[in-house]
Amino acid sequence: SFMQQAYEQRNQYFDFIRGIGCYLVFFAHVCILHLDFVMNSVFLHTLFNAIVYAIPIFIIISGKLMLRRAYSYREISKKIMHFIALIAFWNFLYAIVVYWQQGILTILQMTLLQMIKDVWQGSYYYQFWFLYLLMFLYSITPLLYRLYTTHKKRYLQVVMWLGVLCILVDSINLGCEIQGYACIMRIPQILRMWIWLFYFMLGGCLSDVCQRMERCMIVTKSKVLLSVFITLFLLLIASERIDTCMPEMFYGSILVICSLCLCFTYRQQAALQLHRSLHIATYFIGIYILQLPLLTMTSPLFQFILQWPFSTIWYFLFSNFVFVVLVVVCKVLYKNKYLRETLR
Repeated sequence: SFMQQAYEQRNQYFDFIRGIGCYLVFFAHVCILHLDFVMNSVFLHTLFNAIVYAIPIFIIISGKLMLRRAYSYREISKKIMHFIALIAFWNFLYAIVVYWQQGILTILQMTLLQMIKDVWQGSYYYQFWFLYLLMFLYSITPLLYRLYTTHKKRYLQVVMWLGVLCILVDSINLGCEIQGYACIMRIPQILRMWIWLFYFMLGGCLSDVCQRMERCMIVTKSKVLLSVFITLFLLLIASERIDTCMPEMFYGSILVICSLCLCFTYRQQAALQLHRSLHIATYFIGIYILQLPLLTMTSPLFQFILQWPFSTIWYFLFSNFVFVVLVVVCKVLYKNKYLRETLR
């Protein structure tokens, strides 16, 4: 039916945006390994700053998908247990590789220690903090869904005030950073809950927000791209003023919030058709997990490329090549039903 087709096309639009998010997260993790080199290139630094969109994109779409119907606590518990098993499995593999000579007890202890360190990004799989965040957000989904369906006006007010809080904290933090005091960076990402709750709840009422924006203005592709360009340009200027500037400082920026709202409001989203090869969002968790082992293996090659003439171009091209390899590996592994369970 027409409605079903429109729904599938909107899902393709979400997959397209999540695919961009997957790439930005990967590229940011590449850049973190060679931060001094990246900061000296305007092009690479700008692309690195674009990670400011990736995590909010994932949270918004998670909110959109999780808050569209009533999930039982049994369903939520199943999702959470799957994430815990996933985190335990990959930390166990890491512990085996690093501590295999010290006995099984040490391996189990190190697995547990690594899982705890994941929360504040102090372990090898430092990106697993995001999975812990999703577990928390999923656990409160039934409460948020009940609030949205029974007290919609109050729900929208909470979203509005959380947005105001994000902008206020971001402004205060920017002032502190200019004065040389690292404020928001002292708080582990997982504890910046005002930001994550805002984006998750924004995802839940995304249709309402988009409809209101469409009444105020016609959202075109050029407006979306212009808002993103202005945001990244100002982030680049800010990073030259602030020594400790990292993109994660600006998740709650009014510029980021506005350009994300424009992005999701873009009227032509229902007309998007993706080629099968571009459906990389399907492998999001696999890409998220396997990128660090792959980057560890390719690290000597990156170091070699940094010595070449026109190293910025070669660095960018090789990063993209590694990303394509990562996606292909995930596609192959996902074809096996047992391996697929360890990567999704």
